[in-house]
Amino acid sequence: NMYTLGENMDFTIQILSLVAQEESHKKSEAMNASYKQRFEQGMFMVPDLLGYDRVGVNKIAVNPEEAKTVQLIFMMYLAAIPLKTIAEVLVMLQRKTHVHVFKDGSTKGGEVRWTASSVRNVLKNERRCGNILAQKTYTPDYLTHKSVANKNKLPQYYAVEQHEAIVSPADFLIAQRMLRASHPGWQYGLPALQVHRDGMLGGF
Repeated sequence: NMYTLGENMDFTIQILSLVAQEESHKKSEAMNASYKQRFEQGMFMVPDLLGYDRVGVNKIAVNPEEAKTVQLIFMMYLAAIPLKTIAEVLVMLQRKTHVHVFKDGSTKGGEVRWTASSVRNVLKNERRCGNILAQKTYTPDYLTHKSVANKNKLPQYYAVEQHEAIVSPADFLIAQRMLRASHPGWQYGLPALQVHRDGMLGGF
């Protein structure tokens, strides 16, 4: 109910905008403090993902059919099969991506669409071995609401045995070491072993 053609209206709108912006800032700080308190108390948010279904508030249970896809991905990768080849095999076998079920009953996903990147994401998610790493991302600017990777900016929280595992922690750890060792190379599987003939490493 404002008369926007009034001569003082620009100033009024600026004041109201500043008040709204500060209110948004306070809400953002309160939300971040709430997350921090929850994490410190061991209360973690657990979204559903490939291999699991949501069965309650922050509770998930193994989806037997999707778990087969997760186990196949880890089995092939630990056998030194390249990510791209794994994606091609999943498409060939018609393995579907995770089906997200929303509160209103609608669904999203369940497609036969795999890439090397999507396979890597499955391998990197610690939830597949029953653990949870909280605060992987954060929102530095409350105005843009853009989420970015948390690279030592805020504390992270790691909890073990939070839900039923699909792969063993040992297999997950080996996969992480292989992923780190292969970045950015090893696009076609593990490199062949070779002996250094000359130089300081001759004979090794």
